[in-house]
Amino acid sequence: MNRRNTAEEASSPGLVSVEPPEQSRSPSPLGGWTRAASRPTGPRRRQRPAARGVRALALAALSAWLAAGPPPAWGDVATQDPDADGDGVSDADDRCARTAEGCQVDAHGCPIDADEDRVCDNLDACPGSQLGCRIDASGCTSDEDGDGVCDGTDRCPSAPAGLPVSALGCPVLFDRDRASLVLEGVSFEPGSDRLTPESLSVLDTVAAMLGESSDLLQVEGHTDATGDDDYNMSLSVQRAEAVRAYLVARGVQASRLSAKGYGETKPVADNGSENGRARNRRVVLARLERE
Repeated sequence: MNRRNTAEEASSPGLVSVEPPEQSRSPSPLGGWTRAASRPTGPRRRQRPAARGVRALALAALSAWLAAGPPPAWGDVATQDPDADGDGVSDADDRCARTAEGCQVDAHGCPIDADEDRVCDNLDACPGSQLGCRIDASGCTSDEDGDGVCDGTDRCPSAPAGLPVSALGCPVLFDRDRASLVLEGVSFEPGSDRLTPESLSVLDTVAAMLGESSDLLQVEGHTDATGDDDYNMSLSVQRAEAVRAYLVARGVQASRLSAKGYGETKPVADNGSENGRARNRRVVLARLERE
């Protein structure tokens, strides 16, 4: 291409001569033009320390969020049901809303309690407790008199040790070899048919024992030989009647009990000594044969 063609091209319509901007062109020592490298104008800006700190905090927060996992969706939060006692059953479905902490519950939120002693099975130290027994906090029964019948079902919770007892915890009064027994501890004011306070607890236990049987019984009164025979006979009848009345008041059927006085006619010891006379002053409970 010669200069003439170049000039003609430049003057031809529709052709435009494009040259690089002045600021990006510089004369070349070898002739012609070279493009200068683009450089930023002004000094280079450095990142401020405060900006670096904010960036570090943002990265730390992002790391913690990723470690914890994303939060639940808004829909999940809105539909989450409350569970006041924390047993895993929502309050809306919980039939036992105040379950003790740590108890295993069923699908309805109620404690699993096979022996129904109000101590849930996974916390019950005695899971086979008898229904009706008095239970301690660990789910075990108590037995104050140690007769093998738990408190709560024991009708004679203070039965003397060593005596055979019935299923209700009361001593067995009569058997094939024994048809009568002396009511030890039953006594009266001197010359009176008034029971002493100590006698009442003994008769309470006797009344509980008699409540289990259907035997016909007789209360027998006895005196020592001091005083007039007729007086002693009358006093023994009055004392027998006093004991019978107390037992009836404590729930023994009146039709099962009778009373009889023997005065001084059936001594069991010598009336010549104080100890012998004390033994002769007694109340006996005897079983009668049915006709």
